[in-house]
This record gives sequence, structure tokens and C-alpha cells, in this order.
Amino acid sequence: MDHTEIIARLGGIDAVARGVGRHRSRISDWRRHGIPPSAWVQVAALAARQGMLGVTLEVLAKGKPKQAVPPLPRGRRPATAGQPAAGVV
Repeated sequence: MDHTEIIARLGGIDAVARGVGRHRSRISDWRRHGIPPSAWVQVAALAARQGMLGVTLEVLAKGKPKQAVPPLPRGRRPATAGQPAAGVV
């Protein structure tokens, strides 16, 4: 089970954010880059409170996202077919 699946099974970004006391944007980052080790205990405790078996520190250590997707740089959009990238003249 990867981190994206764990977040989804715990109720999604908003539910996890409330459960661990973090902002929803932080949880969104976790879906892309993985849950940081500093939050594993909180996530495992949230899973236990919800009765979700199998979310242990060992599972979290192995469960990095299958493919981390880097975000686009702020203020730039990818070029579409036939158009130059933003900022290119």
C-alpha cells in the first residue's frame, strides 16, 4: 500500500489534515512526495483510531508513492501544441 492509497483510505486530504492537525496543502504534498517520517506516528495513530489495520511504521517506510510527480514551477504553464511556453516570446 503506497502513501497515496493510505491517504485515500483514511478519507482523503481533508480528513487526514483534520486527523493529524496539518493544513490540507501539506497533505496534498504528501500525496505527491510521500508522507514524511516525522508524520508517520501521527498517520499510524489516525489509522488505528479509524480501525484501519495494516498502517504501521514499517508499511509507511515502504509505501512511498509509486511515481512522484514534481509540481510545475509557479507562474509557468506547459506549452500546448502550437503555442510557445509561458514567458517565451
